[in-house]
Amino acid sequence: MAEATKNIASERLVFSADGKSSGRVTSGGYRCSMEGCTGLRLPVTWSDGKHSRPCTKGMITRPDGQLQIG
Repeated sequence: MAEATKNIASERLVFSADGKSSGRVTSGGYRCSMEGCTGLRLPVTWSDGKHSRPCTKGMITRPDGQLQIG
């Protein structure tokens, strides 16, 4: 799994694990608080209006340069 921490900008797209839903990074990320994790938590607002903070260690960079949970 590729680490997806390079060039994370506000308003970047994030796709769900199945690739069917997308959301936007709404502000800058912050360090993940899970012990031993070196990823960033990105605040994402999804197309259905819900919010989450996925960690970049659980994301991949897609061929189009966008992030995907996976």
